[in-house]
Amino acid sequence: MRFRLFIFAVLASLANIAGAADGAQTVSDTLHWRCWYDQQVHITCLVDTVSQADNADLPALPGNLPPIVRAMRTNPSALRNKIIHIPLLSEPVDMEFTALLAKSAVCGTRRDCSVNFTEKLPPAEEVVALLNKHLPYRNSATILAMADGDLDDIE
Repeated sequence: MRFRLFIFAVLASLANIAGAADGAQTVSDTLHWRCWYDQQVHITCLVDTVSQADNADLPALPGNLPPIVRAMRTNPSALRNKIIHIPLLSEPVDMEFTALLAKSAVCGTRRDCSVNFTEKLPPAEEVVALLNKHLPYRNSATILAMADGDLDDIE
C-alpha cells in the first residue's frame, strides 16, 4: 500500500512540475492542492490548480469559521500564491492519517478537490514553480522574498 502511495506521489509530483513549468493550465475541472509535512509540526499547502466549477452545490458553512477556512472552502483562487500552514499538536506518527488531515483541512467536503501530499518538503524549484504558476510575471527571487510575508495560519 505504501509503495503504491509513494509511486502515486512521485507521478503526481512530476505531473505538477511539468504543468507548473509550462504554466499553460492553471484552471481545470478540479481544485488541486500541493501539501507536505514541513518537519516543523505543520502541514504546508499551496493551491496548485483552481477549479472552474461553481460552489453552488456546497453545503452552507457555519458562521463561526475563521476567514482563512471560509476562503479555502468558497474562494480558493484567492489563496493562490499564498503559503498555508496547518499547525499540528505534535509530530505525526502516521503519514497516511496526516495526508487525510491535510485533505480535510483544505478541501472540506468539496468533491472537486484533491491533494498531493508528501512526507518531506518538495524541492525548492517545485515550490517556486507553484508560487509563480498563477502570476503574470516570473521572478523566482521576488516570489521567495515575498513568500515569508504571505504566510497564513489556520488556528
